[in-house]
Amino acid sequence: MFSKSLFYQWWQLRLARLLTLVAAIAAANECALAQIVPDNTLGQENSVVTPFASNFDLIDGGATRGANLFHSFEQFNIKEGGGAIFRNPLGIENIISRVTGGNRSEIFGRLGVLGTANLFLINPSGIIFGPNAQLNIGGSFLATTANAIGFGEQGLFSASVPNSLPLLTVNPSALLFNQIPKSITNESLTGLQLPVNGSLLLVGGDVNLEGGKLSVLNGRVELGGLAGEGTVGLNIDDKNLPLSFPDNVARADVSLTKGAIVQTSVRRGVGSQLGTGNIQVEGRRVTIADGSQIVANNTGGEPGGTLTVRASELVEVLGASRLLAETYDVGTGTDLTIDTGKLIIRDGSEIAAGTFNSGRGGTVTVRASDSVELSGTSADGANFSRIITQTDNIGNGGSVSIETGQLIVQGGALVATASANTSSGQGGLLFVKASDSVQLIGTSTSAENPTPSGLFALGEGSGKPGDLTIETRLFIARDGARASASNLGSAQSGGTLSLTASSLVQLIGTSANGQVRSGLLVGSTGTGSAGDLTIKTEKLQVLDGAFVSARTAGEGRGGSVTVNASNSIELNGTSADRQMPSLLTTETTGGGDAGNLTIETSTIRRK
Repeated sequence: MFSKSLFYQWWQLRLARLLTLVAAIAAANECALAQIVPDNTLGQENSVVTPFASNFDLIDGGATRGANLFHSFEQFNIKEGGGAIFRNPLGIENIISRVTGGNRSEIFGRLGVLGTANLFLINPSGIIFGPNAQLNIGGSFLATTANAIGFGEQGLFSASVPNSLPLLTVNPSALLFNQIPKSITNESLTGLQLPVNGSLLLVGGDVNLEGGKLSVLNGRVELGGLAGEGTVGLNIDDKNLPLSFPDNVARADVSLTKGAIVQTSVRRGVGSQLGTGNIQVEGRRVTIADGSQIVANNTGGEPGGTLTVRASELVEVLGASRLLAETYDVGTGTDLTIDTGKLIIRDGSEIAAGTFNSGRGGTVTVRASDSVELSGTSADGANFSRIITQTDNIGNGGSVSIETGQLIVQGGALVATASANTSSGQGGLLFVKASDSVQLIGTSTSAENPTPSGLFALGEGSGKPGDLTIETRLFIARDGARASASNLGSAQSGGTLSLTASSLVQLIGTSANGQVRSGLLVGSTGTGSAGDLTIKTEKLQVLDGAFVSARTAGEGRGGSVTVNASNSIELNGTSADRQMPSLLTTETTGGGDAGNLTIETSTIRRK
């Protein structure tokens, strides 16, 4: 039996726990019901939130300045199955909303605008779009963890330091970050989608698409990650909202994982007028993995747009992921550009631009100050890691240009321009400039049919194959890898292969099973002629069954080989099975004549 004193203590403790539980339940209910809470920073022009329909809120009020409507919230969250819709008064072109309460925004339902105004959501504490998040917006949409939006010389609309509202009548012109920005995450499996020609921008700290999808047909998608203080420029031209990232703004990471998709096009039939659009990704490390895709195809008749990835340190494309810029109609293809320190492509991933109709194919340009590395195939061996432009119709293929310090292509990976056997379009040019070295290594791991790693300008149709040009200090092809410009079709003339290596060209051996020789090749297997092969270097070594060859196996004339090695040429050894000697040759095994072989050097060594 309790004493009076003990009973009192017990009851006080029980009451305290009960009050704590009641408070927690009340807070949970408030969180569940009061997802969007205006603050008081706009005075008489505060935002007003009222129930609109089942689980939907209508957002009214706000401060109107010219064509801009400003809203300010302490909290801004949309629960699963719920929605929030901004009213779009007549004459309003931009609805600009900030969140000042210090908690991230969780958009798990539907976010919309009753009209065509652009919507801006600013929350320095972070933004996440859940698996079922959706957009119902007639204009463009920008989500950012910037601290403020600038309006030229007129002032700021700040979420971190809310102040009295100046007369901000001009279009927003900048995103201002004055601290390390919080992240933006998109997990929307249904996809954040805007109407045709809109702009969809996510700009914050780390920007993560974890299975999430972004889609704007014939519009603009931009992802930008920032890691510190700085200003990002913003230009508004109706629904077109391009960003500009100054060089002195530190970058954060951008990632697409779990099958995430960013696209400004879908494949449609011939005659579609959806066009293409523009995609820009800015970060420190940009990762595209797990079968994720960035797609800026052209499905219409207008000129193609641009797909640009800029990363101050690294771009990696892994796990059978893809960056695509293809054209399926009469419009030109999208140009695809990567600017980074290091580019890695693995596991059967690809960067590709192609034409499948009469439109000219887009170009692929890679500028990587440190290195470019391609390696391996997909897990099933069906897809090769590759950078490629191609034509499969009458349109000409685009060029591939790589400028880097070191290029490594291994494990069956390839860099190529190609024309299919059904094509009459010309293949694109392939240009590689590596200040230090180009290393082509090995073959795919297939025991029965190993495929060489390498650089290829190939034509199988009636259009002329592209030319292959390599400029470097040190060039190595070994273990079955090769560089080739070959005419496998009926084009009158093949592409040329021009290799300039200031120090050394070294060709070594065969694949592990001895089936594929390392080497340099220009060839013809059909009615068309082969192109010419030119080597300019200090020293050329052809070792252990490797080869330099211009050959024809068909009716076309074989190409010529010209070697200028200022110091020496060394031909040494055979393949491991002693069946294939090291070769420097022009030859014919068909009806066409072989080309000429010209050698200029101080010394030739042969064993």
